[in-house]
Amino acid sequence: MMAELVQHSEASKFSTWMDIHVSARKDHKAISRYVNQKNSKPVKDTADKVDLAIAREIERDMKEKVAKTWELTKYEYAALSEEDVKQAGLTERQREVVELRQQYSYKEVADKLGIEPITTYLTYTNAIDKIRKYKDKLSQDIPPKLTKQQVSIYQLYKQGLKPAKIAKELGISNGTVRTQLSLIKKTLIKQ
Repeated sequence: MMAELVQHSEASKFSTWMDIHVSARKDHKAISRYVNQKNSKPVKDTADKVDLAIAREIERDMKEKVAKTWELTKYEYAALSEEDVKQAGLTERQREVVELRQQYSYKEVADKLGIEPITTYLTYTNAIDKIRKYKDKLSQDIPPKLTKQQVSIYQLYKQGLKPAKIAKELGISNGTVRTQLSLIKKTLIKQ
């Protein structure tokens, strides 16, 4: 049932705009999958029509919430947690800009660092995008700091597939899969 789908299990854990944004993205993806699934089947009765109409409205609302929380993450002070800034793998410049941006405007940060405001803005938005990707991985139970290929291999391996099967599924060599699994294990040990 649709009511089971729209849950806000992390509602009490929100502490930053980024947290709210990541949760909204996750909810939007879930309701979009539900709508797509419902759209792919013939509508049987009035209850199905009503469910689909409500789900579409929720999907539109969630899309707006995702956009709004992303804007708030970009423009509000203290939009990020210290832990996210430390763990997301930001460059030294990104970390510097993000830390200053928690208290100062883009122009003030630019003045303090001796750079152009547009450079401050672009550095900050690239940094928060990196943090968002890091948090998305965490919310999907994917270890951070893995490459896209490693994430694909990790997910298939976690499902119980053997390296040869993973290689065939991804169209890569067995050696590549074994090497990547070794690197993944090293990454997990470091964390």
